[in-house]
Amino acid sequence: MKVVLFCTLLFLFFTNSLFAETVEISSSLRVHIVLPTGWVSNLDPPQFLVDEMAEHIKHNTEKKQRYPSNEQLQEAARKRLKNNEAFLYNPVSQAFMSIDFSRLGQGDEAPSHKSIKLSTRYAGESLSNEEGVTDLTTDNTNIDVLGAWYAHRFDSSYKHHGKPMAFTGVVGFVSPYWFYFYYTDYLNNKEDRISVEKILKSVRIENR
Repeated sequence: MKVVLFCTLLFLFFTNSLFAETVEISSSLRVHIVLPTGWVSNLDPPQFLVDEMAEHIKHNTEKKQRYPSNEQLQEAARKRLKNNEAFLYNPVSQAFMSIDFSRLGQGDEAPSHKSIKLSTRYAGESLSNEEGVTDLTTDNTNIDVLGAWYAHRFDSSYKHHGKPMAFTGVVGFVSPYWFYFYYTDYLNNKEDRISVEKILKSVRIENR
């Protein structure tokens, strides 16, 4: 899927510069987002995320007694991450949000509110299956996403190999797409939580 991303200066809000981002999902569907100062966006994943994914793939392949080269691991990581339409991230703290839209398959029915809530719950609970994750707690709440038919949210806190982390996910539907906004916070900067709430409140889906 070809995606176009462009950035233009929007306005000054108090002392912070905010930038309007538009992600083009299709010829009729766009997502508008406002980024706080210090955050950037890209169609391609940041290198720190590629490295993390490559390390994850390495562990899984070694369990199967396979030992791909670093170049192969990097290529596999980029390919897996390319399923997302865009990435928003703080390059200093490495907090990031991935944006993914998944079109309904031929013959698939649009989800109900209940199925979206279940998908959100399962997504939160699935973190417990990740290697090194302990002390997981998850809360599920409603969220308004302008232009979406319906969306639901979960907020998780946990430890990854003993290090505290936080994760926020938004799962929703705008015909004919499921969408997923997944935010990972390494808790390196307390301002990141404020920034991601601003981002989520700014989301506007334009479906023409």
